[in-house]
Amino acid sequence: MTLGKANDVLNILPAIPVFLGVNRSTDGRYRINFSHLGWNTGTGLLGIGNYFSDLIRITNNAALVQFKMRDVAVSISAGGLWSILLNSTSFEFWTNTAAGGDFSSKFIPFIVKTSNRAALNGKSATDPAFSGDAVLFMRNAAVVPATNPTSGFISYVESNDWKARNPSGTVTTITTAGGNKKTAIQTVQSTTTTAIDTASDTILLTAPSLATSAKPVIIVSTITFDKTTTGDSFVTVKLFRDGTELSTTDRFIHRVESTDDNISMTFIWADTTATGSHVYSVRAIAGAATINRVGNSRLTVYV
Repeated sequence: MTLGKANDVLNILPAIPVFLGVNRSTDGRYRINFSHLGWNTGTGLLGIGNYFSDLIRITNNAALVQFKMRDVAVSISAGGLWSILLNSTSFEFWTNTAAGGDFSSKFIPFIVKTSNRAALNGKSATDPAFSGDAVLFMRNAAVVPATNPTSGFISYVESNDWKARNPSGTVTTITTAGGNKKTAIQTVQSTTTTAIDTASDTILLTAPSLATSAKPVIIVSTITFDKTTTGDSFVTVKLFRDGTELSTTDRFIHRVESTDDNISMTFIWADTTATGSHVYSVRAIAGAATINRVGNSRLTVYV
């Protein structure tokens, strides 16, 4: 090891030719090799690499610079070797997938790219192709989480749907591959006249059973009412799921006057707790025995 030429102010180790490496021999001892070591006495900063530097940094004129990390007390196995590297325009984390102690096969679980882009890349060996500025990419989960966090949310992507799992095990779909746009899954209608009972709920419309893969489920119903006698009254409209009222606080109470002939009203509900397949129905109870459902009434369920 040699010192570089001293200047007017003493510079210690301004340019010591070298390679920097730390190796552990079989007897448990460590060996340090230097390639280039520079110390700026003006700033007190250290540079390591094959370029002189006035910062604490690693530099290399090669396209790929790697730091390999492993527990040297154990043998290398698949997943036991990690690398942090600068790869052209990206900063990457690698983990090996073979027991050979190299990265001939690997995963790239995390990447930071130029233009403020980052990727949670999961079990993929390829750099995801995506663009934008200040964006985050999340690959589909290789294994969907089966246990709950103690607090907060587990966020992941499943079949291109962004989801979150909370401590109680509830999985919420934040957005789907097609966005939050709802699709009309079931629409039923009726043109018959039905008298609305005053003692119990009268079923007005029922949608067939359907799978509710995304929440919330939106239920929209348009009902036409007719008051057949004089005097004002009211009708209470409710939403049922699988034969049980979804919420007693989500009822609509509509005043029906004696002059109301074939008046149409639209009611909207949101089911935020749907899981699996369900049957939705709209029911009503009248305040007087002279209110009918008439005309063209419709029930549509969106998921």
